Amino acid sequence: MRMWLVVLGIALILTGCRFWSLYKFGEQFCEFDEYVKVSQQSGASHIDFDEPVLPQAVLLRYLHALPFKSSYQTMDNNAAMVKSDIFYIQRLLNPKPLDEKKVYKIDVEYHPVGKTPLLSSGELDARLSALFSPKVVEPILKSFCSDDYDLSLDRLNMRFTLENIEAENLPEKQLFITSFGLPDKDEHNTLRYQFDFLNKDSKGASQLQNRPITFSFSFNPQNVLTSMHILYHKYDYILDFENMNGSLLVIRG
Repeated sequence: MRMWLVVLGIALILTGCRFWSLYKFGEQFCEFDEYVKVSQQSGASHIDFDEPVLPQAVLLRYLHALPFKSSYQTMDNNAAMVKSDIFYIQRLLNPKPLDEKKVYKIDVEYHPVGKTPLLSSGELDARLSALFSPKVVEPILKSFCSDDYDLSLDRLNMRFTLENIEAENLPEKQLFITSFGLPDKDEHNTLRYQFDFLNKDSKGASQLQNRPITFSFSFNPQNVLTSMHILYHKYDYILDFENMNGSLLVIRG
C-alpha cells in the first residue's frame, strides 16, 4: 500500500469527491516516470502532469491561498474556464506592494476536462529555479510516494526517503542570500525567511493574504544546503539532505 492510500482513508472519513481526485493525483507520484515530467525551460524549473487529474478547486483548497491573477479561455459553449493561475509570494521583511526584489512567482496551467480545469503544469520563476533546479526538484517529488506514516483523527505524519540527490546539485548559502536577500535571522548557519501570498483588493491594489510561510535553510561548514524546513498553515515539512530523508506533518481540522 502506498502513501496516498492514506488520503483515500481520510476521504472515507470526511467524504467528498475532491479526496478521490487528490488520491489519484498522489498515486501519479508513485508511477512518476509515467505521469510526471520535470524539465528546465528558458531557465525555469517546469513540471508537467501528462494525465491531469487534480481540479483547480482542490488545488486551491489545500494550498490555502488565492492566485494573484488568473487567465481564462472561452469554451465551445461560450462559457469561460480558467486557463492559468499566477501566485506571488513576497518577503515579509519591510514589505512593499509588488516590490520586484522581494516577490517570487509560481505559474500553474490547467487542461479542461468537461467543465473542470485540471492541473497540467507548474513553473517556478528564474530566481526560485536557481535554487531548486530540476535535478533537485525531481527526486524531491519522487519521494512523495511512501509507505511510512502514522494516521490519527487529528494529524497525519508521513516519513519518506530521498534518493538520487547529489551534493553538487544542492544550492549554497550565498545563492539563497543572492536570491532572497539577507535573511530575517541567521543563526547557527541557518537562514530563516518569512513570506506571504499576495492577491488584489477590490480596487486592484496588491495586498498580503495573511498566509505566512516560514522557510529555514541549514548549511554545512562548506555552506552547502543540508536541510530545509517549511512551516505553512497546517503543514510542517522537513527535508534532510544529509541523512536523505524527510517528513510531512499535516494537522487536520
